[in-house]
Amino acid sequence: MGQITSPVIVCYGKKIKILVIHFHASGMFRLFGIPMQQFTNRGMDFESLLNPEDRKLVDHIFDTNLLENQMGWIEILLQKRLASIKQTPPAYIQIASQFVLYTHGKMKVQELAYKINMSERTLQRHFSQQVGIKPKTFAGIARIKRTMQLIEQKPKLNWKDLAYTLDYTDQSHFIHEFKKFAGKTPSEYYRDRRDFEHILYGQ
Repeated sequence: MGQITSPVIVCYGKKIKILVIHFHASGMFRLFGIPMQQFTNRGMDFESLLNPEDRKLVDHIFDTNLLENQMGWIEILLQKRLASIKQTPPAYIQIASQFVLYTHGKMKVQELAYKINMSERTLQRHFSQQVGIKPKTFAGIARIKRTMQLIEQKPKLNWKDLAYTLDYTDQSHFIHEFKKFAGKTPSEYYRDRRDFEHILYGQ
């Protein structure tokens, strides 16, 4: 799965086991060299990215039910891929994405370009290629992620204070942005979370 810019509902028809590996924002590009716009808001069969020899390693992952063994085969696969890279791209975009995450999306694109000594236009182009979305969109997602963390940590914090903390221009802009990425308003998100906890824990 690439970067997701809108709410996604995933339904499974039977009991399955999911093993998730999270990469740095530009990690997939650095490993496979594929423009990440191809993955934005969509998934792709991982095996389709691999050569026939590496696909045999994927078979080993599914031949065992032990998590430790599966993680071991995944590590072998990724290390093999890493060793095959003749020249890795400069780390500018990786650094830029880390700046965005560290500041919880509050860093402006102009400031970000200045930090990594790159023009805004070049930053936009390389960021889209390596991460799959524009830096402004990535920053918006980072702010919503931070919002969800704050809701978890400080559930009594009112939305006006939350919007101010995250540098939104006003409360309505904050709510609109939250709903765009999360699919529901902050109040709905908090209520649904509390309803889920009540069902799960009987609280």
